Amino acid sequence: MQEKMPGLLSGGKRFLLIYASQTGQAKAIAEEIASLAPEHGLLPDLHCISLTEKKFDITQERCVVIVTSTTGEGEPPDTAQKFWRRLKKTTHPDGYLRHLRYALLALGDSNYTSFCNCGKMIEKQLRVLGAEPLCPPGWADDAVGLEIAVEPWIENLWPALQSFLGIEGRQEKEEPERKQKKDEPEGKQEKDNEENQKGEPDPEVQTLLSSSEEPLSGTLVASLGIPEDAKMSLPPLPAPYLDVVMHDVQPGEAVEDFHLKNLPLQEGDVLEGDIEKVEVLTSPDAVKKTLHVVLRFKEAPWAWGPGDSLGLVCPNMHSEVEVVMRRLGLKLQDGEAFYSVESLDESGKKKVPPHIPPLGSWFYLFTWCLNIRAILKKVNSLTDMFENAHFRILSEYSSDERERRCLQWLSSREGGQDYSRRIVEPHCGFIDILESFPSCHPPPSRILEMLPRITPRPYSVACSPCRHGPRCLEFVLSVVEFPAGEGRLVPRKGLCSGWLENVSNSMDSLVDCLEDLHIPASSTPLISQSRVPVWVYKRKSSGFKLPENLDSPIVMIGPGTGLAPFIGFLQHRDHETVKKEPWWLFYGCRHPDKDFLFKEELDHFLASGSLGRLLVSFSRVSSPDSPNYVQDNMRLHSKELVDLITEQGATVYICGDAHNMAKDVQSCFLDIIAQEKGVSHAEALKILENMRSQKKYLQDIWS
Repeated sequence: MQEKMPGLLSGGKRFLLIYASQTGQAKAIAEEIASLAPEHGLLPDLHCISLTEKKFDITQERCVVIVTSTTGEGEPPDTAQKFWRRLKKTTHPDGYLRHLRYALLALGDSNYTSFCNCGKMIEKQLRVLGAEPLCPPGWADDAVGLEIAVEPWIENLWPALQSFLGIEGRQEKEEPERKQKKDEPEGKQEKDNEENQKGEPDPEVQTLLSSSEEPLSGTLVASLGIPEDAKMSLPPLPAPYLDVVMHDVQPGEAVEDFHLKNLPLQEGDVLEGDIEKVEVLTSPDAVKKTLHVVLRFKEAPWAWGPGDSLGLVCPNMHSEVEVVMRRLGLKLQDGEAFYSVESLDESGKKKVPPHIPPLGSWFYLFTWCLNIRAILKKVNSLTDMFENAHFRILSEYSSDERERRCLQWLSSREGGQDYSRRIVEPHCGFIDILESFPSCHPPPSRILEMLPRITPRPYSVACSPCRHGPRCLEFVLSVVEFPAGEGRLVPRKGLCSGWLENVSNSMDSLVDCLEDLHIPASSTPLISQSRVPVWVYKRKSSGFKLPENLDSPIVMIGPGTGLAPFIGFLQHRDHETVKKEPWWLFYGCRHPDKDFLFKEELDHFLASGSLGRLLVSFSRVSSPDSPNYVQDNMRLHSKELVDLITEQGATVYICGDAHNMAKDVQSCFLDIIAQEKGVSHAEALKILENMRSQKKYLQDIWS
């Protein structure tokens, strides 16, 4: 028997709160809204949107709050597919939802052309069906910080709900007295906790910084330049909720592959392979180093093809793990140390984060599970996202007064600009903070509450099973570099790209050693014996696939490492005997002699007829005859290009940087379509949107 749903018969304080989440952000925000609602006299009925018609029925609701993200090519998250199918049915009568009032918060990233598209589709359809908004929709942009839109939207939500449901004013809710936890500092913190009993920020606290002390050169303490009369509105100090116990021996059986569980966008099993080769594709004087990585498996890992992407699980660097463990008092020289962890929260709302094994070794935890380079911002709590309470926590464990005040400044509202400029923009992570504030010694339990999991790195497959067989996977990446300065005392390289570069250097050193001994590397088993294992999985498809008919025309646009999936496309087509329709490739790099990737292979594709046109641009070559960017080449060949996509039905594939390239390419398409077809930009946009809906305009882009 189906469980009875509250719906219209519920009391006046109730409202339905549903979330559509792909990675957990929308869920976290919805849960925070649910936890704050009782303070405003409201009773939220919280559900995942996937439970439509099981736990809730929108046709039986008076009032609904929706928090949704967007995934893929502007599509609803997997959990929202059923809800969206029901909502967009064409058989609904006029005024189907005229009884409904809604508030909608959409999460997205303006680096992508489909910014907040799921929220926009739902909002538009709700209006079509007669529903009316309680308040203006919120469009939160992860590119600039979700909190910029989320915080004011939530503040406006409460009076809108109270007005509609007939509730007057805000009902303050006293928070139960918190216990003093064993790893929490005493003294001043007790006073702070008393001042924050109601969960409200501290009143403005005037903090005077002494100008007589010498600045600590090269650290955040020196670069912040906090005014002597700086006032700080500090966030409340969150109570600890994890209990960590130290052990000399392992306290039970640990799960060895815990870090391989529940990976984002995972499709199928996580498989172990070997790094067979890491090849440098660029010259030593290139602006960026680009690596070509070849993986080999004992058996075919999964059914895959060109256009697929893989997730690569990478560890933290050993040297950085040692830095963190020593700062936390976990000394490596005494042998491996172990821990067990459980939640102190009796309400059951705050649990041990799912990426943390309940027991195990500290070294395993910090090597494979926790992202020690994470920027300290939102993890599971809106309070952390808005007010950077992580820095407030760290300030409590800093013995140096200036360091403590600088951490407080970064946690305060007044220090928001410094937080963005000194922490977020230069990507200063947790380990950088520890090194910039040497007197900060937080207990391990607090760090476990802060740090998210290491996110596997996604890479486009750069090969076809037709070329090297199904047991081989290849991908391409650029080595990311973060220079030293201000919040970062030492330069760092990208977590995964730096690791793979080290693997490449090790392999080169072994080959050089063999050459010194006059032993050909190809004739010795030493290379294969020095295996480097790697764990990868297939990511859920975004639809970036070749057409079934490989002889249909396509246009590929991929500057830099965005070329990777198109190498797989062309290898696949190279095995076809009939190649009638043209395939075009727009490729761009900085310099023809420094970073022109796969040049010889592209020349082969041209000679074999697999590639009809190769249009290359060089951004660092100053010549009137040489286009600098792919958009320049698109404009030079606008007539043929527009004919390809509007008359011959070519599919457009775009791969690369979402921040600038994808937007610029779309803008260029709008310009040349309007120019060649003699239509307005609005009409050109309709043509492009029609291509997108027919899966004729596909993107594989990243920020």
